[in-house]
Amino acid sequence: MDKPSKTPKQWAQEIEQVPQNIRSCVAKLVWWDYFGSQLNHDRWPELDKYLKYDANEVKVPATEVAKWLVKLGYRPEDADRRSRIENLKNV
Repeated sequence: MDKPSKTPKQWAQEIEQVPQNIRSCVAKLVWWDYFGSQLNHDRWPELDKYLKYDANEVKVPATEVAKWLVKLGYRPEDADRRSRIENLKNV
């Protein structure tokens, strides 16, 4: 993935526009791709609320995840790859 071109606050605001049924999945992918390597003392908490395990979370269609990743700024080929590889229950 490229370096993040948005601030954590911008990412969080845009993720809030993603439909609720896939928001957690999309947010987790963004977190891992752009913020997962942050050291604990340098971390950005804006997406933390989406990282918790949710037993009620459902598996969502990879095509929907990819569509929203593209809307958030992912390249189509990256969005497709990430939605297929990581589209597991509770990413």
